[in-house]
Amino acid sequence: MTKTAFTRLTIPAILAGFALAGCGGAGQSAVPVIEVKGADAGSAGEGAYAEVAVFLLPRCPHAALVMQTLLDLRREMGPSLNLLVGYVGVLDDKGNPSFPGGDAEKEAARVQICASRHADPEPWIRFLECQYRGEAWRTLPDGWESCVKEAGVPLTDVKKCLSDGEGSAVLGTAVAATTLMGIDASPTLIVNGSPYVGGRTRTDLLRMLCYLEGAPNPRPAVCEGVEPPPAVAATLLFDSRCKDEEMCDTASEEAIVGNLVPGVAFKRVDYVTDEGRRTFELVRAGSGVSTLPLIVLEKTVAAERAAMERLADYLTPFGDGYVLRLGGWDPTVEICDNAVDDNGDNAVDCADSTCSPKPLCRAEVKARLDLFIMSGCPFADRMLPEVDRFLDGFGRDEKVVSFALQFIGENKDGELTSMHGAAEVEEDRRMACAQKLYASKYEYMKYVVCRAGDYKAADWAACVPKGMDKKKIEKCASGEEGEKLVADSFALADQVGKTGSPSWLLNNRDEMQGRDAASITEDFCEKNPLPGCKAALERVSEQKAKGPSGDDAAGDNCE
Repeated sequence: MTKTAFTRLTIPAILAGFALAGCGGAGQSAVPVIEVKGADAGSAGEGAYAEVAVFLLPRCPHAALVMQTLLDLRREMGPSLNLLVGYVGVLDDKGNPSFPGGDAEKEAARVQICASRHADPEPWIRFLECQYRGEAWRTLPDGWESCVKEAGVPLTDVKKCLSDGEGSAVLGTAVAATTLMGIDASPTLIVNGSPYVGGRTRTDLLRMLCYLEGAPNPRPAVCEGVEPPPAVAATLLFDSRCKDEEMCDTASEEAIVGNLVPGVAFKRVDYVTDEGRRTFELVRAGSGVSTLPLIVLEKTVAAERAAMERLADYLTPFGDGYVLRLGGWDPTVEICDNAVDDNGDNAVDCADSTCSPKPLCRAEVKARLDLFIMSGCPFADRMLPEVDRFLDGFGRDEKVVSFALQFIGENKDGELTSMHGAAEVEEDRRMACAQKLYASKYEYMKYVVCRAGDYKAADWAACVPKGMDKKKIEKCASGEEGEKLVADSFALADQVGKTGSPSWLLNNRDEMQGRDAASITEDFCEKNPLPGCKAALERVSEQKAKGPSGDDAAGDNCE
């Protein structure tokens, strides 16, 4: 069976997807900042062989083990290893930092920050060695004063930092500045500016440090006798015809595989070449993987224990090696906009049956507007009152705006399914039936907007307004008619590639992004400059917004 695609690995996704044992769950994405004097987390410090930034919760046992190992290596490597420490935390509405471990965790972080701000690098390292000696970390911040004295850090300065608000202010600023990175696991390691997701044993870390790509020579003395990582040949098979960056750009995946498998050597092969097509056919026949891009790894990768653990869910056996599927691009189908008969069926681009349903090949239908939703999706339900305001702006005239509500889901051998379960499909049916039965002046939107206000409520009939018959809606929704309406809508969503709720299809072929009544009106009128557009925009702008603003949650979708 083909394994899951290993795809779209941004730094936060990488660190979440390959999380080792760790502490976290801060409640929102957050990354600690580096709080060492003069340090820059982007590259090795001046004169340093390597730089390792450890993002942690001070009392996290997994972080403590990593710190003990790294501090031992720092003692052996000296200043050639620039060791930085940051803190995983979140800010409340008032800008106050908090930590999953509670007040003790926060106080331990404040103490470490104050020690770092008032110590030179070597005393700071000695302070950390004291805090992470044996089991001392379990009771942090207890014992910090003795560690300060042992390390030779000015005790008076640290106490002043803790008492005058400096430590709290720096910690708050630090957490605020790093939340954008989206790291919330302790420990997280960044080595010379790149995420490290390999093993955490002394052997793993030492080998990684000794054979860093681009590291200056000579290597530290501790590297003598450390065996280099085994060479692993890899073929990256891609298709240069694919212009979909989200699906086919492999830069982040290559970086992560290179991180997990330090000895990997990539050979890039393009599908459009004879070698590329032969390789694809061999992989498809031998593994069942039939989409690109992909990486073929030779059997020597099995010696990389940490890599095999992280990649286990993504690898498919192939020969005596493995295939790592990166994306969902099918190179054998027609590409719809390159004026080439890609699949050899004598039909080019939109003339090919596989292309004709896609938005770029669909006939333009002016003033048509389709909104694709999952009825149980909170992002869609927040927006539906704004859609109703948009329709109000044009007098709810179906001849001016041809609006239709569509639904997203799957038809699995005749069984309709959706992301939020059977109850969502049942609501899809009711909304679809209300739309068919009460289309005039978009009367059905009264029911839809009411349900959007409390989409989890079991009593759907309470939302049926005067003038609409709940028995008719129920009869339609529970019968073949409701089934067909939703099945047809699911099929349309699939044809035009709508998987995120809410999503727009404008004029039967174009994308649209509007989320509130004003931005929906503006986007609609940009492609449909109707006489009533100005008046409609004025009307919706005068009304008080009930849903998200144009910027609020603009990128949020259920998908």
